[in-house]
Amino acid sequence: MQEVKDILNLKKPFVFGHRGYKAKFPENTLISFDEAVKAGCPAIELDVMLSTDRYMVVFHDETLERTTNGKGLVSEATLSQLKNLDAGSWFDSSFKNIRIPELSEVFGLLGSKTLINVEIKKECFEKNFPKDSIEHQVLELINSFNLKNRVIISSFSGEIIKRIKAIDPNIETAYIFDKVPDDLDELITTGIFSVHISKKIAKTNFVKLMHKKKIKVFVWTVNEVEDFNMLIKNGVDGIFTDNPGLFIE
Repeated sequence: MQEVKDILNLKKPFVFGHRGYKAKFPENTLISFDEAVKAGCPAIELDVMLSTDRYMVVFHDETLERTTNGKGLVSEATLSQLKNLDAGSWFDSSFKNIRIPELSEVFGLLGSKTLINVEIKKECFEKNFPKDSIEHQVLELINSFNLKNRVIISSFSGEIIKRIKAIDPNIETAYIFDKVPDDLDELITTGIFSVHISKKIAKTNFVKLMHKKKIKVFVWTVNEVEDFNMLIKNGVDGIFTDNPGLFIE
């Protein structure tokens, strides 16, 4: 069974299915993740946030309007309310009544099939750091499914990553950014596994600098073969793509 540490030994560039197979299926749904795996994708990426009653749901936007028939903030809806929403029809009528999954459902479906990148949304940061914070809940769920070696936890929030590493120094983490942050060196000292960066900063010199520091470099979001080829020349370790079938032989 492949583990995160095996990424460097797998065929490069390593491909993450961004929100699953987003180009052909409604993003961040079980069918999107499953189809990415069926297409041969070695890893999937997803987003997680909390409902108002503190359940972990897989969803990208702060608000419901773009990808469901609901309205308002995800964080102000209960799990039951979120589960009653149609998260598929916006993409195509053939996906009517596809539901928003809980993170536990994704782990149950895919934990033994693929590596999983769990992005904790920066909006979930709680200054008071309660015992049921999203950081604690994600780690507890990973341990309950015995997936510690098969998950990368990533975030745009350096504070969230530092909390994760403080709770469990051995979990693999990644810092996401589209411009080099002031606290990057501080995050590197925590032992992050990788940086997940936008195409515009994935230049050869930056990739070499990260590799010198033993940090892997993965780039988002790559959907064009021309960009893919350029990034390979620049030495990146892998990509996030909405269309994994385009880059997997």
